[in-house]
Amino acid sequence: MEALSTLLTQILSNIRNEEFNIRSSQDLQRRLKDVEIQEEEIFFSLDIVAMFPSICLQLAMDLILKRWDEIKLYAPMSKSVFKEMLEFCLKWGYCIFDSDLYEQKNALSPVIAQLVLDHLFEQLDKEFGSDIIKTKIKYVDDSFFI
Repeated sequence: MEALSTLLTQILSNIRNEEFNIRSSQDLQRRLKDVEIQEEEIFFSLDIVAMFPSICLQLAMDLILKRWDEIKLYAPMSKSVFKEMLEFCLKWGYCIFDSDLYEQKNALSPVIAQLVLDHLFEQLDKEFGSDIIKTKIKYVDDSFFI
């Protein structure tokens, strides 16, 4: 299961929206260096607690499969095989050790959460445009807005 999750993570990492994502505090500093906050504007941040367990898996599946045209460029399999693999990894994150059942952290969780948040940020753009939210940046489960 770990190898399968890792493969899917590698594939899905290629379709993240880099416009919103930063990879380090240095990236954040570079992105905000020339940003001026006007008197009528506010800067705020959000931290999502327990992000992946809060995501509806069906929503994640639907959002990802809608992007098959992008994914297929990186996926060495058919859409149906990809879908089966994704469903398996998202639904079966368990292992048995010493006769006890444990829930495992899935290597796929962070990229799934990023893709769902990418979708949310894209919806914010469509709904409000850059006139109302001029800056949107996210780092894993932290979001920054102006």
